[in-house]
Amino acid sequence: MNPQFANLVNNDYTLTKGSPCIDSGLDDAWMMSALDLGGNRRHRGVAVDMGAYEANPAIGTIFKIR
Repeated sequence: MNPQFANLVNNDYTLTKGSPCIDSGLDDAWMMSALDLGGNRRHRGVAVDMGAYEANPAIGTIFKIR
């Protein structure tokens, strides 16, 4: 499985959108308050991500109505 890291040449091991590693890690109770290597919450999506960095969950579209 290709984890689809952002930039291996520059040692950027964050996951890109669409990576099969997103939300595919194993959850444990301690992960609810844990941080990844980037200092972000470990549990940000449906499940933790595989690897050392947690991907940013999709935010969606924001509409501003005046």
